[in-house]
Amino acid sequence: DEIHERDRFADFMLAIL
Repeated sequence: DEIHERDRFADFMLAIL
């Protein structure tokens, strides 16, 4: 769902940091 996609995006940003 949309919420799941947002969670994944946050994880991706954290990985970059």
